[in-house]
Amino acid sequence: MLRRLRTENNQVRTQRMAKPEEFASTLQVEDALGIERLEATNGMARYRVKSLNEYSRCQTLAITTAVDLALVRAASTSINHETEEMNGTVEYNVSYFKTPIGESIVTANVSGRGAYIAVVEVSISDTNQTVFGLGRGTYSVTTKKKL
Repeated sequence: MLRRLRTENNQVRTQRMAKPEEFASTLQVEDALGIERLEATNGMARYRVKSLNEYSRCQTLAITTAVDLALVRAASTSINHETEEMNGTVEYNVSYFKTPIGESIVTANVSGRGAYIAVVEVSISDTNQTVFGLGRGTYSVTTKKKL
């Protein structure tokens, strides 16, 4: 797959894009942080973050990483892979307002789509199904170019 880019002096250059099977796997990071993929379909993705003995910065890192993974995965299930391709996280934010008890469940849902952006809402709940964090992110989607 090739992508055409314009340089600063308006010249066109071609760049080879990675095929999905060539994307870097996040499984090692997920394993190291105790993140488990649960499901992803129709603009929704869900991840579990295993509980640590004590709430710590490592658990916050794991939950925040799971939020980003869920955002990307939810967006990827909402695009037409024949005509569109994933382009990257534009931004996301997470607000934590309680300390979680036990494991955490991160659920991301695409709440809106534009021509080039998917907006994703995220909720984070704990073992008691208490929501302790909310987030929102935007993901860039591009139209596949015909070469």
